[in-house]
Amino acid sequence: MRGANRLPCYRHRVPPGPQPFVDLHLHAEGLSDADLTTLSYFGLRGAVTCANDAGASTAEELRRHWDGLVGLQVQRLESAGIRAWVALAVHPARIPWHGVDDLLHRLPRYFDDPHVVALGELGLQQGGAREEDLLARQLELSMRWTLQSAGISTAGLLGRARVQALCLIYGLVLRAWEQDDSPDLDRTMKALDQRLRQAEQWQNTFGRSRGERRSEPPAEPAAQAEQEPTLH
Repeated sequence: MRGANRLPCYRHRVPPGPQPFVDLHLHAEGLSDADLTTLSYFGLRGAVTCANDAGASTAEELRRHWDGLVGLQVQRLESAGIRAWVALAVHPARIPWHGVDDLLHRLPRYFDDPHVVALGELGLQQGGAREEDLLARQLELSMRWTLQSAGISTAGLLGRARVQALCLIYGLVLRAWEQDDSPDLDRTMKALDQRLRQAEQWQNTFGRSRGERRSEPPAEPAAQAEQEPTLH
């Protein structure tokens, strides 16, 4: 109708949903099923649930804690719509007095499960020789697996030297990270690039074993003939 007042038309914008994110340090056993459902609703799409001290005082209790993370906690996360990964380690707060060697021997077998992707939590709680020794042994395991994942041999004396060199690089970069207050971690990344270039130089200079040298293909006969001077 002419002259009729027209009501204004408003376009309502539907607010966007929560941005998806991944939590790389979660303790699923400390959260209820309702908590996990709420996290999933607000965008949590994946999480790494980490081993902690779990009140464990014996190696057997710690193994049960690991088994619970790989079994029950993975199931709870995935039931809430959250992709689950697991990090396992011997926590410094509750180092068993007996059975540590057996734990570290069993630990690599857990990585046969595709959900187990990392070592953690690990570090120093009070400090001291016992904690430092355990941390060094677990870091060495981590560096060995890193090299093996890259197809680099860790066998023999040369392999052990590679593992130790990577441990040294890790420590140096970690020190740079502790002192880096830049928002984009620029100094940390520069330190990492520098140390990796240094490691590549070490590998090129000292890294080839005799077996690796012998495995190099010989030069083509035609190329050898071109390099040899002609005698008249």
